[in-house]
Amino acid sequence: MSTALAVIVLDNEGRIIDYAAPLDIGFSRIKEATRIGFDIYRTVSFILKSLGYELPKNITIHYPDAEITVIPKGNHVVISITFETIEVMKTVSPEVGVSGT
Repeated sequence: MSTALAVIVLDNEGRIIDYAAPLDIGFSRIKEATRIGFDIYRTVSFILKSLGYELPKNITIHYPDAEITVIPKGNHVVISITFETIEVMKTVSPEVGVSGT
């Protein structure tokens, strides 16, 4: 297994400002993990502020095949997603060969 890292920067409304991610992950997986991370951040933020507590420096969410870390920074929210990718072993069968000439 290997890992892939995606970093997304959002504004306080949840709009994507900038991101960096590998192409082989797929935008739908990144979008889903970003949405889950931001929704949990908003929920925790609302509850803690209502109770009079301060936000933690970061929130880490363990999601199937991913670890999502949400870091509030001033007017922005940085979301770091570490995906666990499964490497597929490629084998060549003796029946399938390269036909020459």
